[in-house]
Amino acid sequence: MDRKTVLIAIVLVIGITLSWLTMARAQVLCPRTNRPYTAVIDDMQREARVGEPFFIRVQLDPETPPPGYYVSTLVDVLQSPDGAKPEVVTGFPKIRITMDDPGEYKMVVRVTLVTKSSCGGVEAEEILRKEVVIQVS
Repeated sequence: MDRKTVLIAIVLVIGITLSWLTMARAQVLCPRTNRPYTAVIDDMQREARVGEPFFIRVQLDPETPPPGYYVSTLVDVLQSPDGAKPEVVTGFPKIRITMDDPGEYKMVVRVTLVTKSSCGGVEAEEILRKEVVIQVS
């Protein structure tokens, strides 16, 4: 190979390597401990009663969101009894779910740290995705 081809190949390899590194997932670090933020769902009873509010409690570690960030919680219902549509009111630290039909409900809880970006949009970092199964009687 000639020198020009080798030089072009080296530049391409370096460019691809650098672009891969910039696409790596960012983490929100705690300013005090320099550890990434995490979230957990409190151990809870997985049984609920028809028509009564059921609460999923979310804890952030460290407890306080970083400056300029807020916590977003989302719930996706994956499986429920035929025709059942639970009422979900997301929030932090508690998510309220009311189910009007007995049976098994399978949901995914997602917790995200959200902040405004410098370009007028938002940036989000998902810190928890957990499946929850609730038995309703």
